Amino acid sequence: LCSVMRVMPFYSAGGIAISQDAPKTTSYLFTNANVTEQGFVYAGSSLKTRHTVINVSYFDMTTQEVDIETVEADAATQTKYGVVVKNIKAFATTSRNQARRLGRWFLYNEQNAAGVLVRCGDVIEISDRLKAGSRRGGLLKSVTNTTTVVLDDTNNTDIPSLGDNPTLSVILPDGTLQERTISGISGATITVSSAFTTAPNQHAPYILETPSFQTTTWRVISVKENEDKTFTITALSHNSGKYAFVEDGTALP
Repeated sequence: LCSVMRVMPFYSAGGIAISQDAPKTTSYLFTNANVTEQGFVYAGSSLKTRHTVINVSYFDMTTQEVDIETVEADAATQTKYGVVVKNIKAFATTSRNQARRLGRWFLYNEQNAAGVLVRCGDVIEISDRLKAGSRRGGLLKSVTNTTTVVLDDTNNTDIPSLGDNPTLSVILPDGTLQERTISGISGATITVSSAFTTAPNQHAPYILETPSFQTTTWRVISVKENEDKTFTITALSHNSGKYAFVEDGTALP
């Protein structure tokens, strides 16, 4: 019955309660101040089990027979992960559209887990306020358009001045990272000189940088999925100038 409504049952206060995967208001917040010293851990399913084709069997009320609705990920996703098929028997599903919605839900949940966006060989940036001594990153409070965003927690965020030639880096809805030069600062509102290709989502991660205050860069050498479905990422300090140094002896910056 829970599968019909995309509901998760759990035991609470001496009984069975349910929680539906549906729009709802926020009931609690976590920050660096109320999590363990390990910080935040992002979980996702293994790449080996990331399905790109979902076959949903359902009971067709018109033909009075079991039929199958196939939902496929886009071509780019299938090229990246291959054709991995998952067969689902939809309980109490009696229409093709209902079966298709169920298939799309499975695909979305499997393809949009944050834990699998980082892969071995990737170069990642880190803005650690504990090591840097200043907060220069967070989550966007709101987004006006492709050139204007509003930052979160301005009381604790070190917002640079325009004279420092600041830049703003943001993760876009498709998972890509884009950097733009900041042309205007008004309180928490930041305007960039050239538009992002698409407007960032609200709560998208951002980082502020200046020539004298930059992120650290790291190259991922392993991504390990733990038994509790968390991920451990191991990375080495990365200097992009090493390639020129290796090829022709150019001094490392």
